[in-house]
Amino acid sequence: MSHQEKQRIFDEYPRLNGFGNWIKLKVHHDNRSEDYDEHIFAACNLVQAEQQKRIAESAKTESKIMAYGLTSAVDKASIINPENIIS
Repeated sequence: MSHQEKQRIFDEYPRLNGFGNWIKLKVHHDNRSEDYDEHIFAACNLVQAEQQKRIAESAKTESKIMAYGLTSAVDKASIINPENIIS
């Protein structure tokens, strides 16, 4: 996932929540940094969730016996895990 894709997802957060952009969101919270920080964490969680989804989609899901031994499969549930959120 490129930096530009992460930035796009992060920048979509205020628009999707009715603020338009990060500046308007910050003004709305009138220097209450805890409230603003919660929005930043939520936006970061969106980025992280998308990244986890993409990793899980590309992960191997079955074990195979190779010439050098058994390769292990990835448990997608361990990648897409609600406990991995930032807040």
